[in-house]
Amino acid sequence: MNKKKSKTRNRRREIEEEDTIEPIELLVTDFEKFNDVERSFNQILEIENETERVKILVEFSQFLTNNGFFPEAKVYCAMIEENYQDSDAYKECARVYYGHKEYGKCIEMNKHALINHSDNPEQIQSDMGLALMKNGNLEESIVLLESTIKDNPEFVDAYINLALCYKEQNDYTKALSALESAIKIDKSNPKIYSNIGCIYHLQEKYEDAIVNFLKSQEYDGKNAETLNNLGLSLMKIRNLDYAFLTFEQALTLEPGNPDILNNYMLCLLIGKQFAKFMKMLQSIKRLISEVKYEKHYKSLYNKFVKACGFQHDDTRSMIKDSIVKNRMQSESSWDGGANDPKDHPLGLKKSAFSKGQKKQSLISIAEESSGLD
Repeated sequence: MNKKKSKTRNRRREIEEEDTIEPIELLVTDFEKFNDVERSFNQILEIENETERVKILVEFSQFLTNNGFFPEAKVYCAMIEENYQDSDAYKECARVYYGHKEYGKCIEMNKHALINHSDNPEQIQSDMGLALMKNGNLEESIVLLESTIKDNPEFVDAYINLALCYKEQNDYTKALSALESAIKIDKSNPKIYSNIGCIYHLQEKYEDAIVNFLKSQEYDGKNAETLNNLGLSLMKIRNLDYAFLTFEQALTLEPGNPDILNNYMLCLLIGKQFAKFMKMLQSIKRLISEVKYEKHYKSLYNKFVKACGFQHDDTRSMIKDSIVKNRMQSESSWDGGANDPKDHPLGLKKSAFSKGQKKQSLISIAEESSGLD
């Protein structure tokens, strides 16, 4: 009898615990077990409350992208697009397609979101303006963003995206003006200062760029992209010690980001930190995908031997043999790397490496690392 009561109490406790678990947590646990987005999507559709269903649809998509399941997120969004019509769901699909650089699909999803009576049209229009710019429709983007600002003069994101459009036109005066207008509305927005820093960097006003990147960091100390751009500006004024620290901090936030990694490696070359460079080179395969490892390995190696060629001609052959030996030892144990990071709309990332270059000095190598359009 006591055993029956005990079992009943235990079962009641289990039911109560299940009731306290959030639906998204149950969904994530199930996905981690089966790795089946279609299964997850069908489970969400079974939620009776429509508001809760849409909320979970969006949260699960964010879980996928936040945890590196980018291909799965794209498949998932295709299911949403085919089976569900809701403004918030469409906005989430637009975000995912933007991350995949499918700007046409992003624009399409934003248009669907507007048609489905969104309560936040300014954000959708601002996001769509950015996607239009990325898609090559610069003039259309500017018209849309200016219209958005006219309808809602207090909407900061529209000013930021408008500044990015002006930057694409190399009209830095208008870009800075738009960002200064944004500061009057929100003095603590880190995106504003980060973009001001990028424009000053492009104008070769590196000290002013550094001031604004640091200002951005005051309000958002965990933005790897801002740290990357700060490191590039520090490299330009040859403050390599702080540049090393800045890139290292950025890599702790996004260890698989090839742009940050490339710039850090170049910074090590410029600072003649060859031993550290060699150690990092052997770690690259754990930080980025196999394809990117192959691509950047060759480029990094070429720059390394060029740099060493000017400083240590007598050890160049030995270093090359060492790298080749380590490369052969690591090939059999390669197990893939991280997924590509999401594209950040406010960043100025660009590969620090270029092809077809001839032998050059360390200073000329430094000029390639700007990564700022």
